[in-house]
Amino acid sequence: MYVLTVTFPCSALLLIPFYIFTHEKRFRKYKEGSAGLAALQAEYSQIRERLEKLTARGAISEYTKCTINDMSKKVLENIAKKHDSVREGVETVMGGKVLEHEAKTILKKGIAQGEKQGFTRGKKQGMEQGLEQGLEQGLEQGLEQGIPQGEELKLIQQIQKKLKKHKTEEQIAEDLEETIENITQICKAIQLCKSENPQEVYQALKANQHLAASAQGTS
Repeated sequence: MYVLTVTFPCSALLLIPFYIFTHEKRFRKYKEGSAGLAALQAEYSQIRERLEKLTARGAISEYTKCTINDMSKKVLENIAKKHDSVREGVETVMGGKVLEHEAKTILKKGIAQGEKQGFTRGKKQGMEQGLEQGLEQGLEQGLEQGIPQGEELKLIQQIQKKLKKHKTEEQIAEDLEETIENITQICKAIQLCKSENPQEVYQALKANQHLAASAQGTS
C-alpha cells in the first residue's frame, strides 16, 4: 500500500500519482455529496497545496509540478473509470484537465529563455529540462506498462479467492462486473498453471493469448 502524508518530502513525489490506490476499496462508498468523497477531496486539496508551496520556494519546478498533476490524472482515469463521482471529485480539486499543454508551454518558454541568456546558461537549463522531460516520459511509460498489468494481477487474485469459495464463472463475472469471456480465459490459465502465484497465472494467461493470436494468424 502507498502511504503519503501531507508533509511528504521531495523524495516521495513519485508516489503521488499512485496515492489514489489507498482509497480504491472504498470507491463504491464515495457517492456524490458523501462524507467519504469530501474527505478524499480534502486530502487531494492538501496535496495540491503542498506542491504549490514546493514550487513557490523553488524545491521543484513548475514543469515538474504540472507533470505530477498530469500523471495523477492519468492514474485516476484508469483506476476510477467506473466511478464517476470519485474521478470528477478529485479532478475538480487537482484543477480539472491538467495541463498537458501547460507543461509543454513552460518547457518551450524555458528553452527560449536559455537561448537568449547565452550558451552556458542555456546548456544548463537544457540539461534540467531534459531531466524533467525524462521524469514525464518515465512516469508515462511506467503507467502504460504497470497499470494494465497491476489491474490484471488484482483481477486474478479476486478470481482465485472466489474459485476457492466454489463460485461459478458466471457468478464471478457478475460479482466483478467483467465479461464471461475474460473470466473464462483467466480461469483456464489458473487451471493450466496450477499455481496460487498471481504472477505465474498472469504469465500463463499471456502465453495462452499469444498462442490463440498466433493460431488465428495462421488460419
